[in-house]
Amino acid sequence: MPLYVYKCPACGEVFEELVLKKDQVIVCPSCANENGNERDITAEQSSFILNGDCWARDNYSKAKHTRGR
Repeated sequence: MPLYVYKCPACGEVFEELVLKKDQVIVCPSCANENGNERDITAEQSSFILNGDCWARDNYSKAKHTRGR
């Protein structure tokens, strides 16, 4: 279930909405506008984040195990 950022063209309110169904009607929480709420695709962020530097420093991408030896 993706969380999208929308912008209401009527009042300019920017809000997040959890979309459960593809045909779900998105309603602005500020002015209750149901028509024309635009999804802001530039605000979407990836949930995959690499924190720290140890994953690259210890050669994480290289195989450390050899089978049968």
